[in-house]
Amino acid sequence: MGGGSTREEPSSVNLGKAGGIPLLPAGSPVGVSAEQLQHKPGESPEEHIARITALLDAAAEAMAIAAMEHRRRLEEQKRRAKIKL
Repeated sequence: MGGGSTREEPSSVNLGKAGGIPLLPAGSPVGVSAEQLQHKPGESPEEHIARITALLDAAAEAMAIAAMEHRRRLEEQKRRAKIKL
């Protein structure tokens, strides 16, 4: 691993025939990285699945909260624009 090149992270996690899970952009409030999805040394398959499931649940919840907040801000902007008219 001594080469000076930078390694790019994959844009999705390959799940074979099931397709892929797109990874979130850097700076996302969710913060799930490709490294977090990797199997850890000494981790049983069941532990790995449970950990990944918990990460995905947390990511889904954070994304839902961010989407609701975004919609709330848009509605607030629309309301302010109506008042100014």
